[in-house]
Amino acid sequence: MKNVATGQAPSRPVRLLMLILFASLLLGGCESQTGTFTPRPSFSVTAFNVNSTVARIGDRITVNWAYNTGARLSGQTLQLLTLSPAGVVGNPIELPIGDRSFSFRFEGPVTIHLLARETRTGKVTDAAMDIKLNSKYAFKMKGVRQSHHGYPRIGMPTNGRGPIDMEFTHFFGVYDGRSPNAEDGIIDALQVPELASVMPSNESFFGHSFSVEERDGFKFRLGSAFPILEPGFLSTAEGGQFLGKQLQSNMVVFAGKIAYDGTETKDKKTSQSYRKNITQFESLFAAIDIRTDANFRLFVSEITLGNVPQGLTVSVFHGDTLFRQMGQVLPNTSFLIPQWGQTGEISGSI
Repeated sequence: MKNVATGQAPSRPVRLLMLILFASLLLGGCESQTGTFTPRPSFSVTAFNVNSTVARIGDRITVNWAYNTGARLSGQTLQLLTLSPAGVVGNPIELPIGDRSFSFRFEGPVTIHLLARETRTGKVTDAAMDIKLNSKYAFKMKGVRQSHHGYPRIGMPTNGRGPIDMEFTHFFGVYDGRSPNAEDGIIDALQVPELASVMPSNESFFGHSFSVEERDGFKFRLGSAFPILEPGFLSTAEGGQFLGKQLQSNMVVFAGKIAYDGTETKDKKTSQSYRKNITQFESLFAAIDIRTDANFRLFVSEITLGNVPQGLTVSVFHGDTLFRQMGQVLPNTSFLIPQWGQTGEISGSI
């Protein structure tokens, strides 16, 4: 080390002083001048909960939320998303910047979606959760797994590949007459002018895919006729009785729900689950095609699961397949299906 002005090495006391000053800079001098660098937390919802996730018609639902400390909003909206014949619908409600709660009257199953934008970065954050109807009736699929993630899109969280439990919010059954002689093969309630072009009576209810090409929307077609009996079902002992006698099922159990992706998160205060960073809300449906015999015993012909916007419907039951012969439907039956579709594709229970 040399003296800059003279080119000579500094004396021992000067060198010692310089070393002490250098050490002090390393051990804390820089910190006192510039401060410790702490990255600013990314703008995000840090709490999201409701007073009840299950409600009766007319109940008041209150939603509470919070963002990470220091967030400055340029706007926030809340959507109450519902399922309708037109798909997922809901108008955004503009909220005051300072609000962190919102109350509304429960009118039926709803998905609450909060969306906010930060002023400084322009970043958007969101959160969503479902409020279900308090009812003794339910349509559920439990322990659902997919090996081909996203085909169809069924609302798998982005931070996991299953298994997940799906509870359908809307469900009903339709039947074609009380005896085979009274059947006409179409769902009468859907034979209205408004649906004639959308759900023609020469296509099977609810919807089916006819192509493996995703770019063609899988050639998804809607219909209002009772579905054709699954060929595999006709080759079983239960289905063989209908071979050459009945072409179509005469009952359909139909269920629908709003499906969405996002990161599965738990609210720290209530332990309620909600999703963040959602990219899409879509209508998902399940249908169970049933055939009755002369004694009005019920037999499952086929089960389908489909995503309407995606246009993809997958066959779940397939009739005559090992481990999937369910036979006669009895009250309070839970169908355990080790393998839906091709081996390893989807598994779960209904």
